[in-house]
Amino acid sequence: RMFTSRAEFRLNLREDNADVRLHKYAFALGLTDKATFDAAAGKQKISAELADKIKNFYMQPSLEFNEKLAGFKSCPITVKTDLSKLLKRPEISIFDFIDEYIKAFGELGYNIERQDADFLNYFQTIVKYDGYIKKQQYLIDQVIKYDQMMIPADFNYEAIINISTEGRQKLKKHTPPTIGAASRISGVSMADVMTLFMHISLMNKKHPAE
Repeated sequence: RMFTSRAEFRLNLREDNADVRLHKYAFALGLTDKATFDAAAGKQKISAELADKIKNFYMQPSLEFNEKLAGFKSCPITVKTDLSKLLKRPEISIFDFIDEYIKAFGELGYNIERQDADFLNYFQTIVKYDGYIKKQQYLIDQVIKYDQMMIPADFNYEAIINISTEGRQKLKKHTPPTIGAASRISGVSMADVMTLFMHISLMNKKHPAE
């Protein structure tokens, strides 16, 4: 049994982007063929391009369109609204307005079919949760960047009040030498790691190495 709730970056570790995340490794290990590799790479490339381009593709306010929005208990539009903003509404699914999106994709030069559910679900996620995904990616990049930041051997974990009780206990028990090592201890959350990172960064600024 896998405890997926223990994964710190669940927004990035999704089922719909497994092929995008892993296709390079699978192909390098000979686990997938070139066609599968190209399909995953294409999915990533095209979805990113479309996510950017639909910001400039607008729906004009009309009685018919607003009645359709009302059917999904969504507020009417009074000014032209781009398809990216429309999709960010929590009550709206891309499949609710599939005709509008398929038409937009075609006019933008992309042949996406309504049967391409895998692509459409992936595309919807990266548009709808764009801000959250970018925020989490920033945290991932920070952890990677400061993976080798040293933690003093005599570091006082009791001095940090914002670390969880379990995290503090695990850190005191294992005394990790670096931020990277701390992030790989079971029971130490990413929030704990980021708090630890900020605390040590502040210490280093106040007392820079001679």
